[in-house]
Amino acid sequence: MRDFAAAVVLSKVHEHAEDINICAPMGNPPVPELMYNTKLSVQYSRKPICTSTALIQELCARCAERDLPDDTPIGGCFHCPTCDVTFTRKYTYEVGSGKSSIGRNPTQLKIFDFTPEMEELVTSYEKDSYGSETYTHVTLVVYLGSRFCANCVLAREGLRPHGSKECHTILKAHRDIGGGVNSQVERSITRTLSVGGTRILGLEMRARDTTNDLAWVTVPDTEVDFPLYDGSMFVLDTDDEERRLRACPDGRDVEGAWFHGMMQAVASDEISCGFIARKVRSVRDVCCRTDVVLERQRETAKYNEVARMWREIWAPLYKRSTGALVKSAIRKWNKRESQRRRH
Repeated sequence: MRDFAAAVVLSKVHEHAEDINICAPMGNPPVPELMYNTKLSVQYSRKPICTSTALIQELCARCAERDLPDDTPIGGCFHCPTCDVTFTRKYTYEVGSGKSSIGRNPTQLKIFDFTPEMEELVTSYEKDSYGSETYTHVTLVVYLGSRFCANCVLAREGLRPHGSKECHTILKAHRDIGGGVNSQVERSITRTLSVGGTRILGLEMRARDTTNDLAWVTVPDTEVDFPLYDGSMFVLDTDDEERRLRACPDGRDVEGAWFHGMMQAVASDEISCGFIARKVRSVRDVCCRTDVVLERQRETAKYNEVARMWREIWAPLYKRSTGALVKSAIRKWNKRESQRRRH
């Protein structure tokens, strides 16, 4: 899995940086986030055991201007008579509020099929749980150190497209599923296998503010840090994210929930990755030729100009300035692994 992550990072961050889905979060369109303050991610959907190869004529979601219902059967082979696209259906994550809040350009959201290694990985999870866990989706997340900040790189070239965010990748404390709608199945397990540089996952219990029920405040003495180092496994039970009566270190019981985030910076010249396995219920139409999700057109128009600027102007400069740094970060992964094997 380490070698696979290294190949994806090299391709995504350097060789094909122009294809990064980088654009604006909600409330701030169409200013590009440019790969900092928001993790990079690549999604993979588990393939059905068997699926029909018969071509079915049906409008795709883009032409029909609709989303598929949750738990729609995946697979199949469809042809849209309006746009002449052949498509299939795959499990998809971060297609609700996360589609805009984390800065993804929906015109470039791709869903790939599980690799054999991913299938083997999630099968081992399911076997170890004696059938109590099921996984349908893997997200490869990529956290970058501050030296990969696109804004800083472009500023050195006389450009400053955006300057209000952190230089390193962060993930603010949040709940994936508690208290709201999410692509992930409720009361399910999330497993993260980390590779590459070390990043720190922070957990803390939060309770509603007694003076403002819309605000969450940290419960004292509940903060815990977990180093996610190369080869480590972290398990999150979504039940921990639900708001319920929980015991506090000071003996009180509060209506609390656990939040998690990545607020501490990865080392400035490091790249840290994680394979996050989940059971998700959201399904989308995906072009068979490009693996791109067929989103409704009215949700994508605002990103077109920024995507063009990144692809034609900013990405070539970024690639030229950071290529050696990306390769150096990956070499460190292999060096640490070699040292570990010798010991």
